[in-house]
Amino acid sequence: MRGGGERVPAAARRAAVLGRDGYWCECAAVPLGPCRAVLLAGYRARSPRLALRWMRVQARRLAARLAPEPGAPWLRGAPLHAVPAAGPGSSPSPDPASVLRTWQEDGDEQARALDEVSAGGLYLLPVPDDDVLYTLSARPLLPVRPFDWTPIDSCADLSRTDH
Repeated sequence: MRGGGERVPAAARRAAVLGRDGYWCECAAVPLGPCRAVLLAGYRARSPRLALRWMRVQARRLAARLAPEPGAPWLRGAPLHAVPAAGPGSSPSPDPASVLRTWQEDGDEQARALDEVSAGGLYLLPVPDDDVLYTLSARPLLPVRPFDWTPIDSCADLSRTDH
């Protein structure tokens, strides 16, 4: 309890101790041209673990949209065809779906991401494609503190030179 008998919610006490108001997570597409970034999804997590869980779900969701499995029920007979691999001597085309699926299943990288976010840092996963950069990120939110101010009695107080 604070002076005045106000009850402080447990979540607010934890945030004050941690100095954080949760974690902001984003999934975005950043075109490699003069266009603006597009926020595909955003989430406010209560903990670093929930932030990473959300990022894993988004990685799986985005990978499934970029490179769907041929038998995916939502395709329902769509005219898909296999894209051949790059030939010898040519540079391989980016495969963002594969990068996302690999990241999602990489336990060591998940632990590193959790450590980074838990320590108060930004974790950013950049996933390049031919003309866009997909990003998954998580970072702590800092708490919003009330502005500490003293009311001014009148405009005359503003013109004083002794302060």
